[in-house]
Amino acid sequence: ECQEQFQAAIDLSLSTLALLGNPLPKNPSPLRVIVTVLAFMKRAKKLSDEHWLSLPIMTDPLKLAAMEIHGIFFSLVFVCDGTERLLPLCAIRMLQVTLRHGLSFAAPFAMAALAMVASNMEDIDTACRFANLATKLSNLTFVGKNWQARTANLVTSFAIHWSSPFSQLLPTYVSNYQYALSTGDIVAAMHLASALVSLQGLASCTLEQKLQSCKAVLQVMFDYSNFAWQEPVLTELQGCLNLMGETEDPFVLRGESFDEATALDSIMLQFRITATKTVICVHLRNWDEGLTLTKRYRATKEKIACFFAHSHLITFAALVCHEQYRATMKRKYISWARSYERHLEKLSSRGALNASAFLLLLRAESAVYKADAIECKRLYE
Repeated sequence: ECQEQFQAAIDLSLSTLALLGNPLPKNPSPLRVIVTVLAFMKRAKKLSDEHWLSLPIMTDPLKLAAMEIHGIFFSLVFVCDGTERLLPLCAIRMLQVTLRHGLSFAAPFAMAALAMVASNMEDIDTACRFANLATKLSNLTFVGKNWQARTANLVTSFAIHWSSPFSQLLPTYVSNYQYALSTGDIVAAMHLASALVSLQGLASCTLEQKLQSCKAVLQVMFDYSNFAWQEPVLTELQGCLNLMGETEDPFVLRGESFDEATALDSIMLQFRITATKTVICVHLRNWDEGLTLTKRYRATKEKIACFFAHSHLITFAALVCHEQYRATMKRKYISWARSYERHLEKLSSRGALNASAFLLLLRAESAVYKADAIECKRLYE
């Protein structure tokens, strides 16, 4: 994993789990995944928080070892392209072992992983409930600081964002990042740090503030020689410099570096870079490139619906499609824009606070196109 040989690490994890009596399928069918997830979600929802918190402590050394490997395996399939179907199965298997053999150091991480799965299904109430339960479990005395940091990473990035404004999430990201760094879990810290600089753009920080954060995070990466999330941070840095009109910076990505970074095996890195490039294209009014990225997002959005930038990307994709319609008058673009707006409406109806805000923003922009100044002003306010 440290050498980024993800597929080799996945194969080794699968063989080890099989030896420990906890096998996972290497290539499960979509139908198997759907049936397994729906069945376990139904069961998990019926169990109260008190039931989970009152489970006995796990003592079986083989099961404890399996939980450790499952945690590593989850992190691998989380970032590796082509293995996303294994992610919910891994989370569910960890909690099945927990229900049968008791609570372990990895139980809060497993619950946070289930919250992430629910979030990816856009089941917002369930995602927030399991995220809060994961936080309660992480406060148990036998849960180590490294597992607390990893749990906080999943909870912060993939669940609680539905119910909190971005500006209120910033302090949580900062504290969780600093905590993960203090525990020595550099991978979790770097993921939180890279997400933090992305979130700053959504939380109305200035470009200068975001630029300084990017440079500070990159310095930490250099200090710890951990560059797992370097590409998204460099991309955010490039975005700041482009929007500020500055390009003479030693950290800047030039030429084809964006596309080289996007060609990595990690689906999450691909998404993060695509998201940042889309923001840059919208701000610089590069609608053709924005449309290319929108098409890419349309093809991959089901993999990352849980991520905090999901509503943001849907909104920007709709704006790009509006501009393409104005330029070409091709009705397919306005059809795409309306489908994005309906998606925001669905998220808003389920309690996604930021989706509600973005929906109002999108409708205000639509009022601009219709030259309805009164309605535009009302929606912006």
